[in-house]
Amino acid sequence: MNIDPPIFNYTEVNGILIFDRTRDNTFESKYIWVKKGIIRIGSEESPFAKKANIILHGSKNDSYVVIDGDASGNKMLAVTGGL
Repeated sequence: MNIDPPIFNYTEVNGILIFDRTRDNTFESKYIWVKKGIIRIGSEESPFAKKANIILHGSKNDSYVVIDGDASGNKMLAVTGGL
């Protein structure tokens, strides 16, 4: 990710979302589901030296997203892949 994208309503990660290591990053969405993928910001071997923000937007009156009986909400980061 080499830009700060606009605020997304729904983001589903089914691959690898990699944060740009050369700059600060901000990713904003109402719902983020890491379904069959990975969000890669840094690792133990290669720590992320910049600032990374993941901002969830939503209010109590927004629609709910239901992933399963245990995971639902109107502002959510759900991981069923990896993080």
